[in-house]
Amino acid sequence: MSPDAHCEQLLHRICEYMDGELDAGTCAELEAHLAECEDCRALLDSLRKTVSLYRRCVPDDLPPDVRARLHAALNLDPP
Repeated sequence: MSPDAHCEQLLHRICEYMDGELDAGTCAELEAHLAECEDCRALLDSLRKTVSLYRRCVPDDLPPDVRARLHAALNLDPP
């Protein structure tokens, strides 16, 4: 398998890795790859920073009329 194909194969599982959902063997394989691949480490670092920023955000409350229009546009039931 070419290095790029290996990166692509493992990166399809990166969210599962970040969430701790991979089996031990796959986790070890991904960690071994990360130890050797600077590009994949950089991507993982970027994803972790993005998730961290997202978790720190406090959502703004929408005015009730805006919320109702948004829910209607998205065909959602009102909260």
